[in-house]
Amino acid sequence: MSLAFAVSGVLQSYLERYLGQPFMVAQEPMRLWMAIVAAHGVLVVIGVVLIVKHLLTLKPMPAGTAGDLAGS
Repeated sequence: MSLAFAVSGVLQSYLERYLGQPFMVAQEPMRLWMAIVAAHGVLVVIGVVLIVKHLLTLKPMPAGTAGDLAGS
């Protein structure tokens, strides 16, 4: 996501400052990078939902298995 933001920022600076394009004209080529940012955002939200679901549905360990995890 950070890389997509960086690429879109460099692209916008190049189009607006070097080529002298107006803001709205320079936004058109950046649609791809903003779509990539949105897709990564959706993946992050899905990951957060899965982690929260997992944490809320934890079950206690059966008796006698805690010692196995401690290495004794």
